[in-house]
Amino acid sequence: MYKYLLIFLLCICTHNLFAQRITVMSYNIHHGADKDEKDRIEEMASFIKKSGADIIGLQEVDSVCTRSRGVDQMKVLSKLTGMHYAFVRHFEYQGGAYGMGVLSRYPITNIENIRMTLLKSKNPSTAMIAATIEIPKNRKIKFASAHFALDDSSRLVQARQVADYLNKTNTPLIFTGDLNATPDAKEIKYLKNILQILILKMF
Repeated sequence: MYKYLLIFLLCICTHNLFAQRITVMSYNIHHGADKDEKDRIEEMASFIKKSGADIIGLQEVDSVCTRSRGVDQMKVLSKLTGMHYAFVRHFEYQGGAYGMGVLSRYPITNIENIRMTLLKSKNPSTAMIAATIEIPKNRKIKFASAHFALDDSSRLVQARQVADYLNKTNTPLIFTGDLNATPDAKEIKYLKNILQILILKMF
């Protein structure tokens, strides 16, 4: 069965933010391993650094889990890239935690773990990470990154939960993620519609 992937990015901006260039990346790191489960965390850090991205949303991140040799992957990526970092857990896993991360060239504050429902899993919920990024010229933006479920029903619920969160945000916003869906999926069409409405509200 194909695992469809959509990397979804939206920037809801004020006119002042348009004057600044911010490069954003969304990266599913597969717990720092390649398809053969060989550790590739250093190569991933090198790729991120060479990309020149200012803010990166990361999915499938391990924090001191057995399978990744007890490494705090966000701490390692932060050290190797020279960037600020944040991490929130989906759930406990193999003696540590499995979750989402953010790397940023700019300081990170107000880290949030927004819970999202899983309908067809032994785990009741997963996480969307959100954080305030202090960009130059004393401005702040909200950065959020999500990893949607594999089943259609969960993804539609999660899209609604993301929309509920975004609707409460008055700060200029960047949303990224691995949404596990094709562009014509119901949940993607729903998000596009909601986000277009939010853009119109901003202006």
